[in-house]
Amino acid sequence: MDTDPLAFSDNFQSSLRTPSLLMTEIISVSKQYQSQLARNLGINSTDLAVLEQVMMTGPQSPSALARRLGLSAAAMTTVVDRLVASENVVRAPHPTDRRGVIVSPTPAAVQRGLDDVMPVMISIDGALNDFDEAQQEIIARYLRRVADLHREHLRD
Repeated sequence: MDTDPLAFSDNFQSSLRTPSLLMTEIISVSKQYQSQLARNLGINSTDLAVLEQVMMTGPQSPSALARRLGLSAAAMTTVVDRLVASENVVRAPHPTDRRGVIVSPTPAAVQRGLDDVMPVMISIDGALNDFDEAQQEIIARYLRRVADLHREHLRD
């Protein structure tokens, strides 16, 4: 088996079609964007993942966040503490469990997210204007399949 990194790169490049190679590029650029976003917010990538989770899916308990993101309860407590200290989230009493809490994004964090992310999302969405409705359906079907395949390969 050849362990030469250049051989791997050449083999990788030659074994995939252009859309698949472009998908790997999108994933790589997205990771770079996430890192930049975390730096701009003054938080680390784990904190950003938690912040994104509560912004995208709504307030959640720390234990639900830990399960969803694959973190221990202790690690999640530390992350939430940092996010509270940086004024990105607040803890509030759980609406049905008087012993529990939920984690919610602050209005300022939501606004920063809108300010940072929405221009990117609007420009990405605008790229679809280059395609007619039938082509957009094909693109959507492909991307949906890619997302499903990624989910299938997630390890529990």
